[in-house]
Amino acid sequence: MKVRRSATAGVRIGGRPAWAVLVPAILAACTDGVTPSSLLAPTEGALGSSSPAPPANVRIVASVATIQGPDWSAPVGSVHQFTARVVDAQNRPVTGRTVRWVSERPTIATMDSTGRMHVLAVGFALVGADLDGQRVRMQFKIVPGPNGITSVAGGAPTTAPAGAPAPQPVDGGAQTTTTAPGAAPFWGPRDTTGTLALTVSRFDGAAGGVLVSNGVPLAPGTVRPDALPRMRLLVAGGANARTGGALAEVPVAITPLAGRHPDGSLRSVLVQFRLAALGAADRVPASLVLGNRGGAPRAPGFTTTPAALGVPAAGVGVPDAAALPTDADYLVRTDIVGPTVTTAAASRLGEPFASYETRFARAAERHWTVSGTTWEHYYYDRAMVFYAAWARSGNPVFWHRATRMAVAYRRDYVEANRYGVSAHWSFVEGLGRHYLLTGDEASRVAVAQMATTLGGFQPRLSDPQSVDARVYGRVVQSALTAWQLGQGVPYPAAAGSAGTTAWASRLDDALTRLASYQTADGRYPTFLSTCGGQQAFMAGILNDALVATYRTYRADARAVTAIRRSADFLWSTQWLPASRSFRNADTGCAGQNAAEPTPDLSGLSVTPFGFLARVTGDAKYRAAGDQIFAGMAGAWIDGTKQFNQSYVSSFRYLGER
Repeated sequence: MKVRRSATAGVRIGGRPAWAVLVPAILAACTDGVTPSSLLAPTEGALGSSSPAPPANVRIVASVATIQGPDWSAPVGSVHQFTARVVDAQNRPVTGRTVRWVSERPTIATMDSTGRMHVLAVGFALVGADLDGQRVRMQFKIVPGPNGITSVAGGAPTTAPAGAPAPQPVDGGAQTTTTAPGAAPFWGPRDTTGTLALTVSRFDGAAGGVLVSNGVPLAPGTVRPDALPRMRLLVAGGANARTGGALAEVPVAITPLAGRHPDGSLRSVLVQFRLAALGAADRVPASLVLGNRGGAPRAPGFTTTPAALGVPAAGVGVPDAAALPTDADYLVRTDIVGPTVTTAAASRLGEPFASYETRFARAAERHWTVSGTTWEHYYYDRAMVFYAAWARSGNPVFWHRATRMAVAYRRDYVEANRYGVSAHWSFVEGLGRHYLLTGDEASRVAVAQMATTLGGFQPRLSDPQSVDARVYGRVVQSALTAWQLGQGVPYPAAAGSAGTTAWASRLDDALTRLASYQTADGRYPTFLSTCGGQQAFMAGILNDALVATYRTYRADARAVTAIRRSADFLWSTQWLPASRSFRNADTGCAGQNAAEPTPDLSGLSVTPFGFLARVTGDAKYRAAGDQIFAGMAGAWIDGTKQFNQSYVSSFRYLGER
């Protein structure tokens, strides 16, 4: 039995594998102390005086490629290889350093000198690496192995008696608090990373003084609200930024943005500061001190407000400059675009995953050159496509393009129509990310207002004469995004009644209505376009929304049941092996070409198959998903719509599988 998942510890994660699903929890290995010009060195001594003192700002980066969420579980009897590197403040490798692998609960799991963890018994394993006083720890939930084996320690395997209680965490490292009612606990230990490396980039083509303003996504467990007063920002060269300068603290306004991870930690913070000089081509290192390891509050001289900076507290829609994480491994861990892997990790998997990346690179540049930010080319949420490209590569150019696209779509379509959007043109995921990555309240308001508009379909979700699976999926996704962005910070007055809607109740209602909408054989029927049949891409849109609901709102078994029945029906009635794609519909109206292959739509249907492989453990779904993914190589993506369809959500399959 294999657990094809991933977890990592340290400020930076190396080699994100294709099995990654959620973001891992970590314990840091660096001090939170700073001086005005540089970070202090970490403590020393764990390996003795024979080891040379580590350079200042080094961190341990430990990772494991075979364990991941949602419950951080590994089965009894399994073996997992951990890796570790040592990096400096700019994430550059530090040579000549060797970590010591440890297990603090050797009766549950042992670690050998090469970093291999041998799982022995049900419980909670706490393992990690030490280097000169620095400690990285990761906690994993150990579950019964094949045939219910609960222990392999000291001889023959044993199994748990009927009715035995589930294992419980044995210390405070595990996070069991959740903002999602009924959601699975956050099992990993707190992410107490001391600092986060950023790169300041300018996008307006100018030089000289500039306001830097953007949201910084945070990994689960990284920053809790009480750490905000201790957060600080250091920039190479200080306010007179220069690439080769020493890190120096600058005055900064740091504002928590709405949205929380399942463990209650912040999803993003708005960081705003001014630089006296920044060139158009400059890429200046910076370091965000996260304040989660104690320490004094930020000094008054380094504390400012948006008003003092002369900018709105509601964020800047398209900033002239931004201080962004550029480490793709870290960005993937933040879950900012959902479960996925880096472009580099996907390419290393070989075909068809390598060509998926190369095809995207060529097509993305071509579409940007031709259509830019024109909202008519936004269909199927192009901002989400480019935000995912940024998160998976760390390239800030993709971030800037996505940001411009999101504002154009919101301004020229959503706001121009006073939020009275068509369900088919309702794309809230990109706008939700735009808010989290810029702090622009107008996008958060738009999400709530659009969800309210789509709420008009809510009473009819059980009626295939009135809705199809695409509309159902849009209703669920809009309510989910509005719910996510309503946590921690109330909606502004501009949201009106939309800001007080009980989004959780709408999600619960949508989950309940699934049983009435889906037929006994697993079809999501519609009489609007197929005379009672099912279009494959519409089923994919609804299933994708249900996957997101399961992951971030509540791990509801009804979602898994519906997705599984739908996937089984899709595969048995609509899969075309010759074209490696789904037929348009299982049946259709008179004169409709229901049997037409639709490889350009396969990207909308593939992620739920990876999800099922993960949550059910049934390998047939991964095998099917890989075939679907391979068939995407035959999709025509020169068209705007076809390109967006292929890449708006398929990147999540790489994380789910």
